[in-house]
Amino acid sequence: MFYGVDPQRLRSLYGSNDEAFLDRFLADPPEGFEGASCCDLEPDEALRRIVAGTAEQDGDKQAGTYGYVLKGLCEHFTDGELLDGEVACVRDLPYALRLPGSGSPIPIPVDEADFPEIGFLLPAEIEKELAALDAPPGKPKKPPLRMRILGWALQKRLGIQLPSLRTPSAEELQEEVEQYRLALQDARARGTGIVSFRH
Repeated sequence: MFYGVDPQRLRSLYGSNDEAFLDRFLADPPEGFEGASCCDLEPDEALRRIVAGTAEQDGDKQAGTYGYVLKGLCEHFTDGELLDGEVACVRDLPYALRLPGSGSPIPIPVDEADFPEIGFLLPAEIEKELAALDAPPGKPKKPPLRMRILGWALQKRLGIQLPSLRTPSAEELQEEVEQYRLALQDARARGTGIVSFRH
């Protein structure tokens, strides 16, 4: 999912000690915000640490809650409206893209092995990302070996073929590319950057 928000806006909140913002946000949080805890840190406390500029001191065990709080901030700044385009995993596209691996736009704990997977682009980076989609594609990326083995075992044992555990077809890849292009074009039209989350 892609939010059309300028990451600089989120960065300006980090360490701002803006108690008025905290009060406004917590008085009317986005839907699902209060249940966003996936560890022993509550979302409202994680938000307070973001505003205080102390979030990066927490360990990776708190990363999930911080990721969902960041998502709540994006929902707040966009009134929950997502950009056009729906992509299963930008990381799987066979292009030299910046979004995958860019991480969080603010310094929060991140666990690379867990969800949500976060990425962002500044407004000035949108054109470069669009241009990368016009370059010749590389080889389709295969799922990691352990995931392919799991997929093979599930298919043999249960007859289940999970789409995320196989190499996508050329048509599927092209559809994903066009969906990502839609998100980038929507962000460009709105004059925003992108913050993305993959669950």
